Amino acid sequence: MASMTRVRDLAMAACEPSGVTIVGSAFHQFEGGGVTGAVILAESDLALHTWSECGTVTLDIYVCNLHRNGAQRALGIYRSLRSHLIPAQT
Repeated sequence: MASMTRVRDLAMAACEPSGVTIVGSAFHQFEGGGVTGAVILAESDLALHTWSECGTVTLDIYVCNLHRNGAQRALGIYRSLRSHLIPAQT
């Protein structure tokens, strides 16, 4: 994933169906194609970092709530992103 716009759009779209509240985001494009970014949630955050030169992506997904277990919502975000982040097999 070398396009900041594509990574940001995927991250934002992955959060929407899970029912979390998006309060902001910040993304940065590095020379050479890497992207780092975060979607700030009222319930915590989603952070992702890509290294296109290595074909690597890391994710941190936190969905916290004192009155509700966020594990299923975090898993939903992960599953939504996963299909777009797995490299194509050649």
